[in-house]
Amino acid sequence: MNITLSIDKRIAESARETARKMGKSLNQAVRDYLEQLAGQERQALEWHAWQQRCLNGGVA
Repeated sequence: MNITLSIDKRIAESARETARKMGKSLNQAVRDYLEQLAGQERQALEWHAWQQRCLNGGVA
């Protein structure tokens, strides 16, 4: 999927330089961040489901 973002040119240049120092393209750094963000959401949902099972007396 392609996503278009609108950001300040200075921010993009600074982010591109930071990504380069990490050995990544800006595109890869953004993908990595989004994957991490999605993973955190998934973990939060799994934790909530586990809590609900515990509160309902059925630890799985």
